[in-house]
This record gives sequence, structure tokens and C-alpha cells, in this order.
Amino acid sequence: MRKNRDTKEIFKKIGTLEKIFLIILVLPISIFVLFDLLIYYNILYYPTFNAMDPINAISLLIIFYILFGYCLHLIQVNVVVEEITKPKTRKK
Repeated sequence: MRKNRDTKEIFKKIGTLEKIFLIILVLPISIFVLFDLLIYYNILYYPTFNAMDPINAISLLIIFYILFGYCLHLIQVNVVVEEITKPKTRKK
């Protein structure tokens, strides 16, 4: 039973880190690319903004998502290794 509870705590910690990472990094770049595409196709009018080509914007988004996935993998590995190597304290 103890092992199951430890696993749930590890996944809860990983989920919290993923949400923070998602909100801070992924949402801003996704919103930027969305607005960039809307301006490029003249759906939004913003005369002082030079929009990127759609291929460049989507490539930027794909590269960023790949980096995001790799960083999430590193976070998960780090949390799991930290939990495994943490010394266990016994209650007496």
C-alpha cells in the first residue's frame, strides 16, 4: 500500500510541474503564433507588426513543442529519480 501512495505523490508532483511549465511557456508562444497567422492572413489588422510566413510560424511552433516535450521528459525523470533516491525515514 505504501508503494502505491508514493507513486500517486510522484505523479501529483509531476502534474503540478507540467501545469506550471505549460502556463508559463507553451500558452504564450501558442497565442503569439495564432495572432501572427491571423495578422498574416489579414483577419486581424495591425499595421506596425510584420508577420512571419505561415511556414515559419508553424515550424517555430513545432520546434517549440518538441523542446517542450523533451523538457517535460527531463522534469519527469528528475522528479522520479529524486523520489527514488530520497532516504526513507522509518517511524518508531
